Amino acid sequence: GFCVFRNRAYFREDAGEVLKGRLVSKPGATFHIRDAGAVDVKFEFKVPQGTLVDFKQRLSDWVAGKLTSQLNASQDEVEQLQWRSDSYAQGICARAQRAYVCFRGSQTR
Repeated sequence: GFCVFRNRAYFREDAGEVLKGRLVSKPGATFHIRDAGAVDVKFEFKVPQGTLVDFKQRLSDWVAGKLTSQLNASQDEVEQLQWRSDSYAQGICARAQRAYVCFRGSQTR
């Protein structure tokens, strides 16, 4: 199941009965629990033949937070981004964003 709160989805991999036991009323939150016995609504993954098992495992790992080391930036990437951000804040800008203006002298001089 998953909960939608403040336009963000929070996924849970526990069984529906376990999730129902943990529900707490929260204004603005909507919780969705998959009903495995539902006949009129079915949810299935459409992936290339032979990749379903790998896809489900990777999705489960992502939901469980096991992919953070792969998805998060490395220390070197963070430092490079910080350098670029600091450089931009100091006035380095792309040519397309530059404006050339002649301010000339003031009339009082």
